[in-house]
Amino acid sequence: MNIIEELIKIFSAEDDNVIIEQYDVSDKNFDLMDKVEKAVCKETKGNVTYKNETDKSIYVLNYEKFIQSLPEEKRKGIKHCDFIVVEDSSFFICNELSMGTDTKSKWPKAWKQMQQTVQILNKSDLIKKKFSEITHKYCIFSTRQEKVLTPLGIADAFNRPYELIKNVQEKSWYPINQLGFKVFESDYIVYKQDLTLSLLKSV
Repeated sequence: MNIIEELIKIFSAEDDNVIIEQYDVSDKNFDLMDKVEKAVCKETKGNVTYKNETDKSIYVLNYEKFIQSLPEEKRKGIKHCDFIVVEDSSFFICNELSMGTDTKSKWPKAWKQMQQTVQILNKSDLIKKKFSEITHKYCIFSTRQEKVLTPLGIADAFNRPYELIKNVQEKSWYPINQLGFKVFESDYIVYKQDLTLSLLKSV
């Protein structure tokens, strides 16, 4: 059983009418987009880009859609990130997405959503054990500037690709860090051949 299957079991019973939107993605490049029918989309179309340089698949769960589909008594008061992105042997990412340039005002909410996601998952002994086996555990806030429209209402193709900044600085947030997770702001995530992650930010 993979970590996403165990996560789903934490919250939902067999008789719950929940929405489980998950993907087994083998594409070398893909984006995630929030609050749309299909979250995985072509590169440059979404809020965050994943680049996979390995031959491994990446698993994606629309965690927000799943939590919001739970019975009210189960979801009440739960703060959550938008997506959980996993490669079972190497990384686990809680990914919160946003559009716009005013990231400073959005960080407090994003922190709390990612924090509670990690805290809830650590209540499962099986997931906690799996976390101990995974090298890279990240909470990533992905913000990306909205597309600028031309007078004809068409997104200007010259807005993308963005220039990418390397060496994204790690942010300190003790409630998340104490559970073994690192916190970053990045909207371009590279899963490298050596099974490490490179985090970049577009400008």
